[in-house]
Amino acid sequence: MSELVHNGQKSLTARVLGRVKGNLEEFRAPQASFAVNSLAALSKCKELRLLDLSFVSESIPTAALLRTISTLDKLDTLHLPRSSTYDKTKELKMYDWPPKLRELHINGGIRDETGIYFSNLPSTLTSLLIGNCPHLSMLSIGPLLEAKGSQLRYLAITAPMPMLGESINYVLDHTPNLFRLRISFDLLSPEFFDAEMSRSDTWRVRVLDLDCFDQSISEFETSILWHAIDSGVFQNLRKVRLSKRLGWTDTERGKRGVREIDDLLKALAREDGSGAEIEEADAGVVLFGKR
Repeated sequence: MSELVHNGQKSLTARVLGRVKGNLEEFRAPQASFAVNSLAALSKCKELRLLDLSFVSESIPTAALLRTISTLDKLDTLHLPRSSTYDKTKELKMYDWPPKLRELHINGGIRDETGIYFSNLPSTLTSLLIGNCPHLSMLSIGPLLEAKGSQLRYLAITAPMPMLGESINYVLDHTPNLFRLRISFDLLSPEFFDAEMSRSDTWRVRVLDLDCFDQSISEFETSILWHAIDSGVFQNLRKVRLSKRLGWTDTERGKRGVREIDDLLKALAREDGSGAEIEEADAGVVLFGKR
């Protein structure tokens, strides 16, 4: 069916949704054959738990999309389309999000103007993933985290996001209950790891994923992370996932630094004892991705 839908006309996608609406639990929309005229059929898929619109190429009005998914009471995971439109002269009405929404993915060409719709995200939301959004700044992300950050357990912010600025260094100040943070290293400045600049007494991050988009960030070395852990900036951190694109294991010095971070995390987990959220066997450094 996926091949048929991806190669079909937009009207065909709507008809397929109409046929399976009573049993459909997961739907990953095709790139070319999903459009506004598919929304009416989508609104009748009441059993949907996962909706992925991230590949849709046609711009969909944000208000129309929210009006549609607000009726999907079982929706748990939502990937917003990479392109959306917002008309501030017409779209003044606020729409409710699905009441059981737990995981929200924001990516692509979405703009700050759409941030008005994020203010009433449900209290069930625990995972927020924002990436590859060149038009988003802290003007929209900041208020979103101030309003909903305390309920998040997982937050991902990944490059390229050139409009964020240095305010991203204080993202953890708004997410006191965060268990896992994934962030592009190239979005950060040394202030993020600085004990004098942080409010680390409120940070509970246990897992830190350091991604990398720009491989030219050579000014950062393993020592900056080691000192941040040892000094208490990340006093609860027990596991670090490092992108190979950082290049920290390209030299013997870098490999030694990564081993030192691994040893420190395992030692801290050992002090926590058995029954901790992350025990010694699961603590330490993990490398991921390709160089």
